[in-house]
Amino acid sequence: MSEQWLQPESSKRGTISAFLGEI
Repeated sequence: MSEQWLQPESSKRGTISAFLGEI
């Protein structure tokens, strides 16, 4: 169950990283 809670956090971090990399 811990993995399921960490999944959304990792997804958000990945999206922010991709956004910063695009700029």
